[in-house]
Parts: sequence; C-alpha cells; structure tokens
Amino acid sequence: MVTLEELEGDFPLLDFDFRRFCSSLGIITVEDFLLHDSLALELELKHAPEKLKQGVEQLFSIVDDYHHPFLTGLELLDDDERNKGFLSTGCGRIDVLLQGGLRLGHVTEIVGPSSSGKTQFCLRTASHVARNFDGEVLYFDTGNSCSARRISQFLNQFTVPANNEVKKTVKQAMCSIVRHSVFDIFKLLDMLHQLLMNKSNTQAQSPFVKMLIIDSVSSLISPILGGGNPQGHSVMIRMGFMLKKLAYERNISVVVTNHMVGGQGGASKPALGESWKSVPHVRLLLSATPGSSITILKHPFLAAGKFANSVVSGVRFRSYSATRKIRPARRRRARFRTPIPFLDQLKICRNPDDYLSLLRDFSEQGYKHHYPCYASLVYRLARAGRFDDVELVLDYLKSRDVRCREALFIGLIRRYGKAGLIERAVEVFREMGRSINSPRTVLSFNTVLNVLVDGGRMPEAVELFRGGSRMGFRLNEVSYNVMIKMLLAEDDWEDAVKLFDEMLDRRIQPTVVTYNSLIGFLCRRGEVDAAKKLFESMRRKGKRGNAVTYALLMEGLCASGNSKEARKLMFDMEYHGCKTELVNYGVLLTDLANRGLVDEAKALLGDMKRRRIKPDVVMYNILIHHLCRNGEASGGYKMLVDMQVIDGCEPNAATFRAVADGLCGEGDYVGALKVVTVMMSIRRFPRVETLRRLVTGLLVKEKNRVEEAGFVLEEMKKLKMNLDWDCWEAMVTEVVVVHGSKPEIDLDEINA
Repeated sequence: MVTLEELEGDFPLLDFDFRRFCSSLGIITVEDFLLHDSLALELELKHAPEKLKQGVEQLFSIVDDYHHPFLTGLELLDDDERNKGFLSTGCGRIDVLLQGGLRLGHVTEIVGPSSSGKTQFCLRTASHVARNFDGEVLYFDTGNSCSARRISQFLNQFTVPANNEVKKTVKQAMCSIVRHSVFDIFKLLDMLHQLLMNKSNTQAQSPFVKMLIIDSVSSLISPILGGGNPQGHSVMIRMGFMLKKLAYERNISVVVTNHMVGGQGGASKPALGESWKSVPHVRLLLSATPGSSITILKHPFLAAGKFANSVVSGVRFRSYSATRKIRPARRRRARFRTPIPFLDQLKICRNPDDYLSLLRDFSEQGYKHHYPCYASLVYRLARAGRFDDVELVLDYLKSRDVRCREALFIGLIRRYGKAGLIERAVEVFREMGRSINSPRTVLSFNTVLNVLVDGGRMPEAVELFRGGSRMGFRLNEVSYNVMIKMLLAEDDWEDAVKLFDEMLDRRIQPTVVTYNSLIGFLCRRGEVDAAKKLFESMRRKGKRGNAVTYALLMEGLCASGNSKEARKLMFDMEYHGCKTELVNYGVLLTDLANRGLVDEAKALLGDMKRRRIKPDVVMYNILIHHLCRNGEASGGYKMLVDMQVIDGCEPNAATFRAVADGLCGEGDYVGALKVVTVMMSIRRFPRVETLRRLVTGLLVKEKNRVEEAGFVLEEMKKLKMNLDWDCWEAMVTEVVVVHGSKPEIDLDEINA
C-alpha cells in the first residue's frame, strides 16, 4: 500500500499541504484516494486553491500509469510467442500434465484442504528451480512452514552425498533460495513494491529472480476481508495486480497457495471469493485423500478437469514425516437435557406472585428440586424485585446446605446493587463459603467491590479492596480497574496514577479498560495532549486500543475544536489494527450536529452506508434530536420515516418522543397526534408533559379538536397515565383562562 508521503519525492505537488488536505478527508494512501467518493471530492475542491486541484490531477495521472496500455490481438500473440518458457516442478507427471511445467509470466495458484501437500509442492519446486536454473527463488513464508531440512532432502534426493561437486551444487542451490518471514499483508505489499521498483533483473552482473512463492496468500488476506470491509477487498485486488505485474514485467513464475472453505451444499471451494478468482492464470487442486491427485481447475489453454498422480519420488506431498495410524473419530452421542417440569412451568409463568406457589405445588406432588430449580427461581424473583421472596429461598438453601455455583450469587449481588440494597449485597458476599454453600473467588469479590463503588460507598470500597489479600483473594486487573474508576469519579487523578503504578509494581498488566478510564478522564478535563501521550505509551507497551479508546480521544479533540484531527484519527484506526465501529461515527455525528452542520452529518451517514456500516437507532436519534430542537421537526419526522422504510432501522421510545415534542413545539399538533398514536400502538410511551401539551394544542390551536383530545385522554387512562392535579390545573388554565376557550369535554368523566 503506497502512502501519499512516499510519492512526494517523485511528485512535488503532493507536498505537506496537499497531504493535510487529503488527511482531513480520510485519504492517506492511493487506495484511499480511489475509494473516496469522487463527487464529494469535487465539491471539496470547488473553492480550494489551484495547487490542490493540480495535486489531485497528479494523483489521477499516477493511477493511469499503473494500468497496462491497450494491446492489439497481434501484439498479444507476439507476446505469447516470446514468453513461452517453463520452469519444471521436479515432478515429471505434473510437468506432463501442464505441458512443460510452470509457465513464466504467469501466476499459478495451488489450492487444497489442510495436509494436502501445498507446502511440499512449493518446497519441491523451489529446490528443483534453485538447482537447475540460474536465478533466485524468493520464498515468502507466512506460517513458518519453510523447512531448510526438507529442502536439503529434496536437493540430495537423486545425488551421491560423497561427491564434493554435488555438495557444492547443493550448497549453491540452498543459497539461491531466499526466505522471508511475512506475517502482515502490508509488509508483503511493501516488499512487492520494492521488487517492482528494483531494476536488478536488467543487470547481467547481479543474480535475478526466477520464481516467487507465497505460502500461503490466504492466511494474510483472510483477516482483512471480514465484516464487509471495502478497504480489505481493495488491498486484496491491489496485491493481485502487483503479482500479475511482477510475473509479466520480470518474466518470472509466481506461485501462491490458498486453502479451501465450505461452499453451498457442503462442497469445498477455494477461499478469497470470486474477486480473487480472476487473479491467477492457472489454478491447481491438490487432494488430501489416499491415492491423491493434482487437478487443473483453471488454465489459459488446457482443459479443466485433467489430473495427474501427486506422488513425488515415492513421497506424497501431504506428509514427509513418519506416517501415523489415523484412528476413526469416535461418535459422540447427542446430549439432551433431561426435562425438568418445574423449570418448564416457571418459564411460561408471567406473574411473579405465583413463583413460590408453583414451587410448593410441585413439592406437594412429590418432585424433588435440585440446584437448577432454585437458581432459576432466585434469578427470576430478583429480576422482578421480589427480594423478600429471595430471602425465603436463600434461607431454605442454607437450611438444606444445597451446593450452589458462584455465578448465582454474582448475579444476585448485582441485582441487590441495582436496587440500592448495598448492605444486603455485602451480606450475601460475606455469607458465601460460610452459611451459604458456595465457593467465593475474586470474581464475586470484584462484583461486590463494584457494587460499593457504584453505590457511592467509597470508604467501604477502599476497606474491602485493601483487605482483599487478607481474605485470601489475589487481586487482579479488574479489581484495580474498579478502584481507578472510583478515584477518577472523585476527581482524584493523583491517587489514580498511584494505583496504576501499584499495578505495575505488582506485575499486574493494565488492560485496555484501565487505559480507557485514564484517557477518558484526561479528555474530559481538556488535557488532550496528555491523553495522546498516554495513548502512545500504551501502544509502545504492546497494548492495542479498541474502538472506545479512539472514541474517547475523538471526543476530546472535538471538544477542543480539533474536529478535523478527530476525523483523521478515526480513519487511522484501520491502519493500527482497530476496526471502526458505530461509537466512533457517533462522536463525529454528535460534533457535527452540535455545530449545526446537518448536511455534513447526513453525508457522514451516507459514508457509513457506503462502507457497509449500518447506522443504528442511536445514530439517527442524534440527528433527529438536533433537528427537533432547532425548529426542524418536519425534517426529523421525515428521517423517522426514512430510517424505517429505507434502512430498516426500528425507532425506540426516545426517537418518537423527540419527534412528538418537536412537532408540538412547532404547533403541528395533528402531526404530533399521528406520531403519538403510532407510538402507543407499539407500546412506546410519551412523556406526560408531551401529552398535556398535545391535548392543550388540540383544544386551542387546532380549532377546538375535542374528539382528538378526548382520544388522547382516554388512551392515557388505558395506560394508567392519569394526569395529576398540577397538570390538570396547568392545562385548564392554558385552555380556559389564557385562550378563553370552552371545550365541550367532560374532564371529570375521563379522569374518573
């Protein structure tokens, strides 16, 4: 992947100012330039200086230079006559199958399942070419599978070891095979680019490359293709173009290996998809079954389907180690859970009042309950807030000494914490391992510690944390993360840093959550430079930031007015191995909305869709809330419709509330009534204040729409959302006193 900075030496127009302009648009490399929306780029250049426009024209000319010129049929025939050399694979049957071997100027792909012998084919071919042809063999090894000992075995296979001349030949051949360990697709692209720029093939005095082998290409490309990533697809096509260009311009043979994946109907097919299928000139399939064969799947002038035995000098490709007996896999019997009638009935029971009575009914019928029954019952009671009933079940478990798992009480402690029952959560933790027959590990310790912190019990949390070692717990990174979160919530940066240093002293490695807490605190205080330094320190220590890390930095940059740098940081994420997520786009979208740049925010949504990242309801809510707050509720209503009809995104209660409030604020009470009606039909409830404004507006602003106002009040009654006395007083004052209207509606009857 060629960056714009690398091109500055040959093309002065691509200077620092031009690259800064491109970075603001997320363009770092030539590939980014090709992926960028040309219409959007044209709009950006409309009022740009002339020098920037010349730089863009320069980039277009560079791209044109990468393409081969058009050739006539006669020129193609002459080229085929000139480049008809072959390199023998060292296996006579395969050479006969291919009518000479591997053709110069072609890319040959070897595909096959695991252990089919793809690497052995590459090693055998590399050793034969290095021994019998003048020139180097470049072997790009992506999986540490290139074995010097195996190459030596191939070289000595048909020679006499005692012959000194033969030893010298073998040594020269070994020196002609140049192995490079490559574990990164971008490193491979850089090396291929250097080969294209290198003119050593034209110099007679220096050794030239005869063959290039990549084993395997799929292990480098597959990781960047997931999730509908268009950049990964572009990188794959770029590498395929470079391989074909190397083979053609340097007249060498390129060999790559690829694995098999599952296709339709359970059949296997080569990996990397249809786009890669057009890259190799020749595709050969190796079989891993006994009596294996090598089959032509694709060839420029040979029929597909021809095959040959894939035995090389009595040794099959798929293995050169001692053979081992393959035992048939044992058939595992399917494990089906024994039905528990009580659990089946508990799942369909909707009324928490019936949970305990259901337990008693089954007990009276003679059923013997075990831990799964009690665990499910405790969980459902706690979720329903029936903590008195939970205590009854726990007392029973204590009296019968039922062995319980720790996970049950971790969940119960969290429920107690959410309900504000902090003392009871701590009590359950202290009873574990004593009156409650359950193990107690650092997991439950961290859970109760977090409950204390979230409940504002700072002194108790510190006491528990410092006493953890005495209680037999080995504090881990989660324990420290909880305490650092507490200190930062109290604005105590110095003690948080001391605790961070204590982690390092105790050889407890900070996690990305630890760094996110510190980076987020610095960004909220406006110390973005310090946050960036901490982020760089994190990367130097081998810790990769996640999407939240970048989102926190982006928020800090946006808050300090560096929106362009925040946008550039988001587009740099991919190059640092972090996938861009919705939270990162949400930061930019919020910043654009806060600055009133609605059109740019909508363009950002369009950019997300082009990158096959589907916006969620939170993204739409950001824009809809901004539109409705700024007197553009009609635009918010249109976006509410579009997000459902066009993008298939389901709005939530906050979406409807924002649009309903916005329409009421603009005086469009009929439109607000439509939104509220749809909202209530799918059990999304508006605020009482919204309904009061809606009823008032229908009675006063919309020419005394008594029937519609009565409908709203009746729906409120059905939903048990009756207005209190203050709301009634405010509404009647608004309708009768201020506007002098006398609606014909019996309010006492509706509110009865």
